[in-house]
Amino acid sequence: MKDTRNKILLAVDGSDQALEAVRYVSQVLPPQRTKVVLFHVKTEAPASFLDLGKTKEFGLKVLSVRAWMAGQESVMKKFLDKAQEMLVNAGFPSDAVTVMDQSKKVGIARDILRESHKDFGAVVVGRTGTSKVKDLMIGSVASKLIGKLHHVPVVVVEGSPSPKKILVAFDGSEGALMAVDCAGSLLVDPDCEVALRHIIRPLDIPKTVPDELFPPKDEAEWLETMKKEIDPAMEEAKDRLINAGFTSSRVTTKIISGKRSRAKALVEEAKEGGYGTIVMGRRGLSVVQEFVMGRVTNKVLHMADNMAVWIVS
Repeated sequence: MKDTRNKILLAVDGSDQALEAVRYVSQVLPPQRTKVVLFHVKTEAPASFLDLGKTKEFGLKVLSVRAWMAGQESVMKKFLDKAQEMLVNAGFPSDAVTVMDQSKKVGIARDILRESHKDFGAVVVGRTGTSKVKDLMIGSVASKLIGKLHHVPVVVVEGSPSPKKILVAFDGSEGALMAVDCAGSLLVDPDCEVALRHIIRPLDIPKTVPDELFPPKDEAEWLETMKKEIDPAMEEAKDRLINAGFTSSRVTTKIISGKRSRAKALVEEAKEGGYGTIVMGRRGLSVVQEFVMGRVTNKVLHMADNMAVWIVS
């Protein structure tokens, strides 16, 4: 009989943030419908390092570093045992949680990327890790995965996101509908609250434009037109979530207008409503895109503190 449970690749490096990512998965994903692979890539000393042992001056350093590396392996084993125990205690069957602890083959991010092609439904990673060398706000491994993972959703966990409340950013695009379907496939829980949110920016007509070209009433008519256009798509998205298994009364829709920054509006809405998860498409309706992903998605990813952001391609 075919195993129909969703497979999640949870990349861990032994950091506090990685443990928070494990905790997030244990609280958010349905245990009976999910399989989790705890995936750790070990970094070993370069071959050139061993040459240090050929000299008297550096021989002792080699021994010290080898002892330190052995200690790190012991620490990582305890971390993986703790992570596995956390998931099992949350209700995941023991056969639904496996550990893969492998030596680095190409690079940490590329090894995770390669593994992700083995029939996984999503990849989960902490926003920062153990490395002291960071990108501006996102750890280097997470940043690389965000740029390269296009075949499955990538989940970036920051801080300790609260469970059971999900915000889905919706703009009516194909990417937004994919985000809706992703939530319905992987996150469905009758006890969850799901908020579909659409942001309409104001026209922001320059004051130098004559009133006869854009009279004040045009702004109100613009907002009303945009609302009428998105309403049917919002209802379809809501129906998809309900049909997936979310409780009808816990799925809400809301159109927010008058906000100049969609990303800021989404993050503010999530914070005010206590939503720990934001699900959104990698790209939206705009034709003008950043190289890796849509501008709104990119900004949300950097602004969403103490949240998990699901980027769905």
